[in-house]
Amino acid sequence: MAGEGVRVAGLGLLVLAHGAAECLDEVEAYYAHILHGRRVPAGRLEALLRRYRAIGGGSPLNRLTRAQAAGIAAALRDLGLAIHVATGFLHTPPFIEDALRQLQAGGVRRVVVLVMTPYYSPLGTGVYFDRVQQAAGSGLDLVPVRQWHDEPGFVELLHDRVRAALDTLPAGGSGPCHVIFTAHSLPLVGETSDDPYVDQFTATARAIAARLGLDRWSTCYQSASLTGTPWLGPDVLDELDRVRATGARQVVICPTSFAADNLEVLYDIGFEARRHAQELGMAVALTAPLNDDPALLNLLARAVARRLGYRRLPAARSRSARQAERSAERA
Repeated sequence: MAGEGVRVAGLGLLVLAHGAAECLDEVEAYYAHILHGRRVPAGRLEALLRRYRAIGGGSPLNRLTRAQAAGIAAALRDLGLAIHVATGFLHTPPFIEDALRQLQAGGVRRVVVLVMTPYYSPLGTGVYFDRVQQAAGSGLDLVPVRQWHDEPGFVELLHDRVRAALDTLPAGGSGPCHVIFTAHSLPLVGETSDDPYVDQFTATARAIAARLGLDRWSTCYQSASLTGTPWLGPDVLDELDRVRATGARQVVICPTSFAADNLEVLYDIGFEARRHAQELGMAVALTAPLNDDPALLNLLARAVARRLGYRRLPAARSRSARQAERSAERA
């Protein structure tokens, strides 16, 4: 029956994200884990605390990821597939290893691994898959979802958000409008010719721009860490400078590599980049986050089902059907 699904013995889904400090008291321990137990320098810690205070004192990422996992599970049940689902984080509890133990305790022997970012890179999502493999050993059959930027409906989701952001800018504004697509930066380490990250990001941005008929758009990166080594660029703040110099007076910023609000979206884009654009004299609009949008969770559920070999899936609902459903819920 739709909405209940059939429990499939031995199958599980592991939903993974970076993790974040949920309150100010967790910030130091969170970054110490990222630094492999090393103490966070006092100046760096205070700068981080200022960022967290600016977004309300804590990141919503963990809460949103748990909601996304629950929503994907519900969407899978609607497809007739009920499986065990667990959420794990790279740098905060429950850690990846904890989530795997939870699944194994439930009798799971085959696990779909889904990282909540659409693009694949050995230096990004590859780290998650390595952790899972090390923790699983030979006792689990792992089915990785290495990327999902090319899943049906993903480009449409971002297209709709860019369109809505463009509509919020002043009609007939004071000058040309430019759309900036961003992705989380990654360190430039060694030979990167086999890393598909940049190509996947660029292809996504190009597809959205083509659907919208944009003639002024570009890609750049954000949230590079201060490691002393080069990272992918240009940085979004530098790109704003360049775009302003071309005569643009309005800008839309679309962070494409984040499935949920976090510090990198709320502060780096929502506070820092927005402020810089305003200082440059540009009207600025940001795209709405994906978070727990049912359309996102449905497309991810379908991706999971296909990885498990379920090919005969019900047709995905159209955008107009989803809009009608939302209107009925509000009535």
